[in-house]
Amino acid sequence: MAIATTGKDVLAKFFDEGAYSALYADGAVTAAFGSANGTPVYAVCQTGAAVAEKDTEKVVKVLDMAAKTGNPVVTFYNSVGAKLEEGLAALSGSAAVAAAVAKVSGVVPQIAVVTGVCGAGSALAAAAADVCIVSKEGELFLTAPFTSAAAGDKLEGAGSAEFAAKAGVAAIAVVGCRKTQSDWVRILWFVLAELWMVLGYFLVEWLPLGYGLAAALGAVGPNLVQGLSGVVIAAVLQPVVRRIRKQK
Repeated sequence: MAIATTGKDVLAKFFDEGAYSALYADGAVTAAFGSANGTPVYAVCQTGAAVAEKDTEKVVKVLDMAAKTGNPVVTFYNSVGAKLEEGLAALSGSAAVAAAVAKVSGVVPQIAVVTGVCGAGSALAAAAADVCIVSKEGELFLTAPFTSAAAGDKLEGAGSAEFAAKAGVAAIAVVGCRKTQSDWVRILWFVLAELWMVLGYFLVEWLPLGYGLAAALGAVGPNLVQGLSGVVIAAVLQPVVRRIRKQK
């Protein structure tokens, strides 16, 4: 179920010393800009309420600001879904968010953190992020499990963090919302490190090695895939290494 929150408590735990500049403070979606573990970052937080079209407009604007400034975006997903009384307007807003997420993909790092219910359009946006982290209390699904079950398509554990991890949608599943909010920092450092690696490859191939600008740009795509693959592998191995260290 969605967890009711003002968003302020999540943002206060997320940003360094609880200090941030609020961009949007009311409604089903709040947003802010600040520093997390020394990294400038935008944060979007769903508060557990139904998302209206005006809320989706906030998300689109934050993603646009992130693309212009080059800062990462971390989105905390926790909502009962779209505001049904808005009808097509709500669906249009959800589509606008999906388009914005796709537009900035590969431009700035995007990290999705599922702390509550994340379904339908929100699930698509979360799955499209560079890294998706799901709390054990979270639910991630395209179609609500009870709806699928009623249609005869019942899957054990559908919608759970474990199921999302096995399906490859979630890079990591963790216990506790507070743990989820802190784990993104490690993932973000992985992403930033890989982006620096790709930039280094580009500069070396273009200048010292003399491959030319076109060839260097052509290698950026494969290098990004290599880097993001490393991030996912690191995210998966991290809890395993922790368990091994605790056993020693």
